[in-house]
Amino acid sequence: MPIGIQEKHERDSFDEFLDTLKEDREIIQEPEIPAAEPEEAEDLPIADDPISDPVIEKKKMEVAMIPAETIVDVIDTTAVSLNSYIAQEPQEGASASEKASLQKAVANYLRDTDIDISPGKLCLLLVLMIYAPKVMQAFQVRKLNQENAALRARMADLETRLKEKEASDVKVHGM
Repeated sequence: MPIGIQEKHERDSFDEFLDTLKEDREIIQEPEIPAAEPEEAEDLPIADDPISDPVIEKKKMEVAMIPAETIVDVIDTTAVSLNSYIAQEPQEGASASEKASLQKAVANYLRDTDIDISPGKLCLLLVLMIYAPKVMQAFQVRKLNQENAALRARMADLETRLKEKEASDVKVHGM
C-alpha cells in the first residue's frame, strides 16, 4: 500500500465536529436589491461638457493663482541668485509685467491639469529653491576666504623676506 493512502477511513471526533458545524451553520441569503430604472440620456450629466460655468472657472483660476504667485516668486528669486552666482555680481530679476505673465501661465497650467499642491510640498519647494543657490554661494565665499587667507599669509611672508633683505643690504652697503 502506498504511503499516505488508507484503505478504510475511520471517522474520528474531528470529523464529527465538522459535521455538526455544517448542520449548525445558518444560510444567510443576500437581500435582493431592486433594479433601478436607467435614467434617460437627457438627464445624465455630461462629463466633458464644453460649456462651463464662468463663475466656477473664475474661482478655479483664483485658487490656482495662489500657488502660482508663490512659484513665480521662487523661480525669480532662484534665477536672480543663480545669475548673480554665475556673473559674480548682483543681477536684476524679472519685471512686474513679466512676473504677471508667468503667473497667469502657471495658474492656467495648475488649473487645467488639476494639480493641487499641498502646503507641505510648496514649503519644501520654497526651501529648496530659495536656499539652494544661497548654499552654493556660501561655498563660493568660503573658498574665496580660504584663498584670501592663503594670499595674506604669502604676502606677510614676502614682506618679512623683503625687510630681511633690506636689512642685510643696509649692512653690506653701510660697512
